[in-house]
Amino acid sequence: MLTDEKILLLLQDLGLTRSEARVYVALVARGASAATDIVRDAKVPHPRIYDIIANLLAKGLVEIQTGKRRKYKADKPSVALAKLINRFREKGELVTQYLNKICDKKIEIPSIWILKGRDNVIDKILEILHKAENEVLLTIPANLLGTLEKHLRKVESKGVVISLVIYPDGGKSQIDTKIARYADVRIREPPASILIIADFNECLLCSYNTLTSLHLVGEGHAMVIGDFELLQILSYFFYHSFWIWGKPLVQEAPTRKYTKNFVYIWKAIEEVDMLMKKGYKVKALIKGKNIIDQTPTQFEALVIKTRIINARIFSLIVEKKDGTKISVGGREASIEDVEATIIKLIPIE
Repeated sequence: MLTDEKILLLLQDLGLTRSEARVYVALVARGASAATDIVRDAKVPHPRIYDIIANLLAKGLVEIQTGKRRKYKADKPSVALAKLINRFREKGELVTQYLNKICDKKIEIPSIWILKGRDNVIDKILEILHKAENEVLLTIPANLLGTLEKHLRKVESKGVVISLVIYPDGGKSQIDTKIARYADVRIREPPASILIIADFNECLLCSYNTLTSLHLVGEGHAMVIGDFELLQILSYFFYHSFWIWGKPLVQEAPTRKYTKNFVYIWKAIEEVDMLMKKGYKVKALIKGKNIIDQTPTQFEALVIKTRIINARIFSLIVEKKDGTKISVGGREASIEDVEATIIKLIPIE
């Protein structure tokens, strides 16, 4: 059951002052009353009673009864509260309209955050790794393999494709070739930046020293980025600066005889080339949009060939069952027929 105090608070929420709420409740309880009687029940200062009543009159909550002695009467609660609620709603609509205008004009700021401390950076790398749904691009120093190996294995078991660049540390840390069972691994010297990108959702970028220098255990910094356009740039940065300069850990990567989803077109092309070289045909399930009219599309086709122009333009040429040939590019593609967001590859014996 509502107490008098709760009623007063609710009336204040609807726009009355505490004194106005007291006077209105007193009038509802007493019926038509003179000002002096209201003062006693409402417990408000006598010099203020007429100002308070004037405010209630202006809000349409009180009526005046004329006669030998002027009295004041509260409007029926259902009518009075409906007026308060309508007024409250009107103000809310005005505020909403104003804030929407501000929101429409705001400048979008890329999502970039700064982390400090080696342990925090490693924790964030693991978080990004485990949130991946399709692909991970990752560069790490060799001394972190022991920490990350079980996590890489678990993520790969979910069907995530992992492209891993390892920076050796002069033989101090042994790199076991069994890691190639659950990641495409390349060794790159000299060491460079630490980078992890999961799909096109989030990435972390930091210096090599942040994860290797004993002097920076609590001081190293990393950037965490969630802006799509920056992630797009960094995915190609990974390819051009790290991946193509790395040496494969094993001479012949194991053939994947199961479906894999790719979000990075260059990686899908690399996989297709490897499978075709081994004599497989490759079926592709493409999900994306038609570039000419930006309409969504999803279809199945056989990959005929791959195309790379100046290490900048990456395309798959596919053929549908009806013989239609289609060129498929990756995110932000412009000269192909289709911009693919996900490419599922299925090797066929």
